[in-house]
Amino acid sequence: MRLDHTCTRPLTSPLHSGLSNQTLAFGGAPLLRQLAPQTPVHSILTLPLARFLLVSGRAVLVCRPDGDRGSSSRRGQLAWVDGAALARVGIQLDGPERPSPEAPEGEVAQPIPLRDPLFKGPGSACLSVCYLGVAAAAEEDESTGAGAPVSEPIPMLPSGPLFSLDVSVLDASALDLSALHPSARLISLRAALSTLDPKSMTVAGRAVALAQWHAGQAFCPRCGARTVSVSGGSRRACLSAASPPHTLYPRTDPVAIALVESADASHALLGRSRGMPAGTLTCLAGFVEQGESAERAVAREVREEAGILVDRVQILGTQAWPMGRGGGCELMLGCLARARADSALVVDPEEMEEVRWVPREDVAKALGQASSRASPFMGGQGDGSVPFYPPPPTAMAHQLIRAWAEMDASLGWGGVGGWEAKM
Repeated sequence: MRLDHTCTRPLTSPLHSGLSNQTLAFGGAPLLRQLAPQTPVHSILTLPLARFLLVSGRAVLVCRPDGDRGSSSRRGQLAWVDGAALARVGIQLDGPERPSPEAPEGEVAQPIPLRDPLFKGPGSACLSVCYLGVAAAAEEDESTGAGAPVSEPIPMLPSGPLFSLDVSVLDASALDLSALHPSARLISLRAALSTLDPKSMTVAGRAVALAQWHAGQAFCPRCGARTVSVSGGSRRACLSAASPPHTLYPRTDPVAIALVESADASHALLGRSRGMPAGTLTCLAGFVEQGESAERAVAREVREEAGILVDRVQILGTQAWPMGRGGGCELMLGCLARARADSALVVDPEEMEEVRWVPREDVAKALGQASSRASPFMGGQGDGSVPFYPPPPTAMAHQLIRAWAEMDASLGWGGVGGWEAKM
């Protein structure tokens, strides 16, 4: 099958609302992570301005904004705490050390990089810490990628070095969150989507993704030796006799997600996989396999899940998604695809609960209720007022659906030009 990766029509018709970096979660990069040469992480952990964000599993510590204690608003912010607050709940810094490598008898052990410091919690539990970075006073304009300076500081982020602290190993009853902040509570990343600003979500997403990765990498996948966190949590070093020691880096799994339009551009192909709430529909998606391009992954996944052949695929944008399957961090590759007129819908019942062609007018109606509290994506039960409920605006799938619904149908692919230009 021939697959055209490009659009042969001129991309000239701008969208009225393209992919918004102010709306998409996990889309920004509000922290600068690079340290000065020869600066060990432990030397900045004890600085007076150092602040820590507690994470547990896929949950982060949040609180109500200062001055908003009596409000019923759903607004929230990340609850950054200092070293003194940690000490009040029994969490103390355990200094760095150079661990002994595990060398077989008769072999010379290779030096291991300085292990990152740990914190000791109640019951001498070891808590891992990762350096997240410092807030940038000026950053790249992410809506254009042109490097336009932004003079305003990143909102709601402290000015000193920022760290994540994984407290997953602690029993919930062993940690007095109210001693850290009167309104502090641990909430899931998914729940935080409706209360935190996009910049804070980016920071929270990285903190959770790093913690999840470290929790699953206690042993080297190449030799089975133990591993330790080094370089501020940006990697792990193997305690084997290998020369040099094996180094593990956090991984991100690419996922191709596509809005497939019918050959006449009048319908969108949307589906619901097993486990998704009834009444919801989203774009078809799947992991990019080794040795496979994103465009080819779209064609394969759409054919496997729905039996539809596509002959044109275009990548429109990307989004990090630290709430991936199995605790992984995914990179969503948002695409637009055109179905071939000669292909018929054949749903894979093993993977998909339903897949159907949805007319443009029904898509437009559904988008109007994407943020409704009745939406199952927002914790509701659905009220039957719309043809289906799409994902919320913070998700790549929503932005793909909205971009397609709002483009000029008479121009077909020409209508995506304004969005592409904003990537």
